[in-house]
Amino acid sequence: MADLKVELDKFLSRLGLSSKSLLRVRFGGVVGKQALVAVFVAIGLAVVSRQTADPNVLRLCVYGLLADAFLGFGVIAFHGHKHPLEATLEGGEVVAYRHVQQELAAKGVKETVSSPPVLEGLGHKPIEGTKGETR
Repeated sequence: MADLKVELDKFLSRLGLSSKSLLRVRFGGVVGKQALVAVFVAIGLAVVSRQTADPNVLRLCVYGLLADAFLGFGVIAFHGHKHPLEATLEGGEVVAYRHVQQELAAKGVKETVSSPPVLEGLGHKPIEGTKGETR
């Protein structure tokens, strides 16, 4: 297992990345999950195509990669167009946004802010000198 981590770090360093930078990648909402599935399918097909010597299997892998790319893009585009809010937000973020919409509607505000709220402060300890406010 240690060899795999060392090899991964070497490979990523050749690309100018580090293994810690991969931890900051966030796949949010349904679109992010669909993209993650498409990426892993593509990686699996690429590994199989690299390991095989059979031209039929290689041809199927190429067709599979093309189908994965087009279907992945199509599913993401369709879902993002049909449900733009839910496409990129997680479940709790959608609930919070809907709650803000209801509060503003109760106050008589007709229009909601065009961008959904970012819930960065949840779960963080207050910074000293901010009187309990989170950042």
